[in-house]
Amino acid sequence: MQEVRAANETSSQVEVKEERLSAKEFLNLTVTALTFQHGSETMRQQIIDTWVKGEELKDLSVHIKRDEAARILVRALNKEEKEATLAEYQEKANKLGLFNGLSTSETISKQDAVKILNNAKNVKNGVSNNEGVKEISVEDFMKNPGNMGYELSPDGNYISYASAWENRLNIFVKKMNDDSEPVRVSNSTDRDIGGLFWKDDNLLYVKDKGGDENHHIYSTTFNGNEEKDLTPYPNVTVGILSGLQGVKDEILIMMNKEDAKVFDVYKLNVKTGKTTHVAKNPGNITSWIADRDGNVRMAVASDGVVGTVLYRDSEKDEFKPFIEMEEEDQVTPLGFTKDNKHILAKSNKGRDKVEVVKYDLEGNEEVIMSNSEVDVMGVLYSSDKDKLLYGTYVSDKTHYQFFDEDFEKLFRKIQHKLGVQELGVQESELGINDYNKEMTKFIVSVSSDTIFGKYYYYDSTTDEMTEMATLSPWLNPEELAEMHPISYKSRDGLTINGYLTLPKNKEAKNLPLIVNPHGGPWARDMWGFNNEVQLLANRGYAVLQVNFRTSTGYGKEFLQAGYKQWGLKIQDDITDGVQWAIDQGIADPKRIGIYGASFGGYATLAGITYTPDLYAAAVDYVGVSNIFTFLNTIPPYWDTLRNQLYKRVGNPEEDKELLTAVSPVFHVDKIKTPLFVAQGANDPRVNKAESDQVVEALRARGVDVEYMVKDNEGHGFQNEENRIEFYNAMLKFLDSHLKK
Repeated sequence: MQEVRAANETSSQVEVKEERLSAKEFLNLTVTALTFQHGSETMRQQIIDTWVKGEELKDLSVHIKRDEAARILVRALNKEEKEATLAEYQEKANKLGLFNGLSTSETISKQDAVKILNNAKNVKNGVSNNEGVKEISVEDFMKNPGNMGYELSPDGNYISYASAWENRLNIFVKKMNDDSEPVRVSNSTDRDIGGLFWKDDNLLYVKDKGGDENHHIYSTTFNGNEEKDLTPYPNVTVGILSGLQGVKDEILIMMNKEDAKVFDVYKLNVKTGKTTHVAKNPGNITSWIADRDGNVRMAVASDGVVGTVLYRDSEKDEFKPFIEMEEEDQVTPLGFTKDNKHILAKSNKGRDKVEVVKYDLEGNEEVIMSNSEVDVMGVLYSSDKDKLLYGTYVSDKTHYQFFDEDFEKLFRKIQHKLGVQELGVQESELGINDYNKEMTKFIVSVSSDTIFGKYYYYDSTTDEMTEMATLSPWLNPEELAEMHPISYKSRDGLTINGYLTLPKNKEAKNLPLIVNPHGGPWARDMWGFNNEVQLLANRGYAVLQVNFRTSTGYGKEFLQAGYKQWGLKIQDDITDGVQWAIDQGIADPKRIGIYGASFGGYATLAGITYTPDLYAAAVDYVGVSNIFTFLNTIPPYWDTLRNQLYKRVGNPEEDKELLTAVSPVFHVDKIKTPLFVAQGANDPRVNKAESDQVVEALRARGVDVEYMVKDNEGHGFQNEENRIEFYNAMLKFLDSHLKK
């Protein structure tokens, strides 16, 4: 801890012994000072590996020399260009002012290191006058960002995308390699289009009403003259199971039409809307999987805690157990291989981390991809090549692992071509969004912490790259804030990962801080563009996002560590993150706010209930206040997961005492932090009563609570005008309490 403090000490008055530093000591101090990785040894080592390459610094126990330190620092600050010798690195370091105020000693003392690292911090943070950046309007961050969601038609001759019309996202279609104007093919004025899907030359989209999450499938013609609700059933929600490639006019869908609690499988004719029952849900099927010919041959059955993957040879046969899962096992079939004789799946059965595996029809498993630190996130399978092209995992950022040499070459070629235009594109910033059947035409995107998104069309046959759109082009990446991966230790020794976004052109010292717990809680925050985080940073707030225990992506044990810990150890992880930011000198302990949505809203209420002295302002957005009523009002199609919720959160009967203790509504007498609550009236997940209860209880005590309810919204505000109104109100509220 003495070294940590020394590395973060900004005063030149601190007294440190004149000990010469070894290379290892200098590297550790540099990681601590110039990154926020203070809890993960794995991440610290990965960073060091990018600073020290090949045969450099063979013996880390010897004293570090000035020119060797220069090379490390130039790389740490991303200032490396064409330097080849230690003398050139030394010259670059001198130009950057890293050794200003130091003696000319060849080796480095601890006292020297404090000065060097303070100089390096100033370079890294790019603080010129500590005045921040110009204020960007809420509207610029929150209005519809422009053309997005590009998709190619199966033949690659047309392209579709979503764009605003009448303040709602609608669908437009454009012919490729043609100067004709795009044609709007949908006419939604009440709600954004939720998703788009090509079926041959038919365009399908999904949409709900007012945030009720009862999504229907609509069809539209190329000229937009005829739109049709193909699933016009009240209180029913629909999902697409298979596009049935090669089958004319029909797709497979899942729908809870017969029983609101479970989903059956139907064939849907996209021309007529006729549905044909394909598979009946006996009451415990949570997902269905069709083979490459569109035959439903796999399913996952579960009581919410223990599950079984089922298999049948044909739709005429009965389903039989294929893979038995024990408690906490997760086996998620991804689909059949080209020959329908193998199944790809994500699985943590018999292991801690989720891996990608391949099963034969006897259930024998072959591991295809694994990562020792985190779960595998996703894969891209080519049916033509009958192999995985790549898989992804997310540690600090998204990373790729390739399984096809030709595709990796193509990916790197795209990366290089985009890098020329974007001054370097990291693989974590590049996405393969869509492609034609032959995989010769691609929609690719570039996105980062400061770039909302740019879309490009790439034709591998001509090697031409065409820029198609920039999301929110009015936002200048140079004026936006970097998102830094962080790690720290929880009070009971767990490594907690997360992200810290610091306001641009502000010294990272005594800042007002907003801790922003994610929803779920079985989800995770990831590195990338986040418009609400950027809005807060633009207004001078540091923003802390914490992947507390029970967040997904970090393995089974980390997930289980948060079971029945709502308001307890999960909350401790959030509190420990805030304390970490205070200990670093980043956060002003008197100006800490907490803001979250869904489970994050619960964590907000828990934070001001159980640590009332920590927070000076709080914003609860569609958050749970009473776990009993929350569990009693979940959507009917969550009922198959009820046992899982009881195991992870608590059983209302068996754990009555626990759930009473951790439901904030029963402890409003402890709340003294100013609170702003926002809620959608049609929210099917967190019922409006969750917000009503806590607002009414506080008002009954004479506590003024700001409360915003939108009658045409559900679990979060989707309509542009409501988003803008909410964030304007939230900023006004936070500023009034945290910028005194």
